[in-house]
Amino acid sequence: MEREEAQEVRELMVYEEGTAGALMTPEYLALSPEITVAEAFTQLRRIAAEAETIYYLYLVKADQTLCGIISLRELLMAEPEAQLQDLMQTRLISVQSDDDEQDVAEAVNKYNLLAIPVVDEENRMLGIITVDDVLEMLIPDRGSLETFASIFVSKRAMR
Repeated sequence: MEREEAQEVRELMVYEEGTAGALMTPEYLALSPEITVAEAFTQLRRIAAEAETIYYLYLVKADQTLCGIISLRELLMAEPEAQLQDLMQTRLISVQSDDDEQDVAEAVNKYNLLAIPVVDEENRMLGIITVDDVLEMLIPDRGSLETFASIFVSKRAMR
């Protein structure tokens, strides 16, 4: 395990088992809401490899407070000179690091999310939980999930 990965594991170990903090990854894309779409693409080219997923871009202030979110699709369709703060969604769904993982699963399901941000008491970004991590939590035996998926796909192909 590389030094950076080991540090990440140590940071996540402070969260109690079965909580959002223990389930999250700190690898997400955060941008300033004050930049333009063109600037966002420039930054994304540089930092995208570090993120676990690029479903959503989280817009955070200088103090890491979550203030908005924008999907990659919305970003692709926006005018290059538009500022992210004018495009972002501000009605945010998030969980706190000490929330129960069952609450996380319910929120992801209720709002049909691909990822959900994890914040602290002051709404500062800590990480994200992706839908595949929620599925892993709900169905820990991935072999069963893969078997189910292959059966489902083969039945659909027969139609």
